[in-house]
Amino acid sequence: MKRIVVLGLMGQYPLGGMAWQVLHHLLGLRRLGYECYYVENSGAPP
Repeated sequence: MKRIVVLGLMGQYPLGGMAWQVLHHLLGLRRLGYECYYVENSGAPP
């Protein structure tokens, strides 16, 4: 199984739209057969 790391800014911009965007990417990639991981890229605390 291939692995993908998705970087995001949900901690820096804690808005609903940012969370949905990242979740849609993760779920779509998972359905395509990838093992997905999310990494916070902002340095802000979650």
